[in-house]
Amino acid sequence: MQPLVRMLTRIFAGLLLCLSLPSQAQSEAVELWVSFDRPLQQGAMVIGKTNAEHVSLLGRTVTVAEDGHFVFGLGRDQGDLELSLTTAGVEPKILQYPVARRSYKTQSIEGVEQKYVSPPPEVTERIQRDIAEARAARSHTLALHHYLDTFIWPAEGPVTGVYGSQRIFNGVPKRPHYGLDIAGPVGTPIVAPASGVVTLANPDMYYSGGTLIVDHGQGISSTFIHLSRIDVAVGDTIEQGQKIAEMGGDWARHRPASGLANELVRRTPRSRTAPASPSIRRGKPSISDAQTTRTPCEPADHRPSVSSV
Repeated sequence: MQPLVRMLTRIFAGLLLCLSLPSQAQSEAVELWVSFDRPLQQGAMVIGKTNAEHVSLLGRTVTVAEDGHFVFGLGRDQGDLELSLTTAGVEPKILQYPVARRSYKTQSIEGVEQKYVSPPPEVTERIQRDIAEARAARSHTLALHHYLDTFIWPAEGPVTGVYGSQRIFNGVPKRPHYGLDIAGPVGTPIVAPASGVVTLANPDMYYSGGTLIVDHGQGISSTFIHLSRIDVAVGDTIEQGQKIAEMGGDWARHRPASGLANELVRRTPRSRTAPASPSIRRGKPSISDAQTTRTPCEPADHRPSVSSV
């Protein structure tokens, strides 16, 4: 009886070994890969796709959707990029990518009220509250995927300021401009460039006036400032093309102006990226996700945006 038991045990163990070998071979055969929807360039919002379970870059792990899509931003002065791909049971992969540099314009503006160049002490507390409110609105990571949509222009009008440029007010250099300005008459309708959820709706911030932030998912948000009217409230779900606000006045130069900031804000570190370039789709101005850059420093690269608090 014992020899029979020993023989059956050997056969059983052999079957288990044979059953396990294909699974191990399959795991070893998997090679992790990643692709991007555009060349890597300073100021770009990049949509990637991978077969890896986890993607880490710029000091953080990004969320990878079930279909393999993920999104990240490259800041205005971003250096070269290191990216790691990991999946359980598969050899991890670390990749190095060069990031193309951009050159940025400077603009000198005289005659700006001194309180906006160097705010008086009595408004410091208000400014800090505004900053905290905007940061809180951008701190969400909603499980939405509207960032994959083709963004449309929020309004029509001449472009008066571009992403990455820097303004000098009354001889004082200010921080770089992280958006693109669209000018138009006060009251011009503004529509949602993509669907999302409203995370901030403040009618009067010190620097940006009427301010609205719409979250499109996974850290991508659009910020509208210098608004004369806001038609939505925090928590509202909005659809692409829906009227959400109206243009107001430009605080710095007291002329009609407004803008949209389509930007990615990372927690650590935080990054603002440029919105998409305009293209024509179905006879309407739209923002294409298929061009080679997301930073509007050249006329062909305009992406509606404006810096905010």
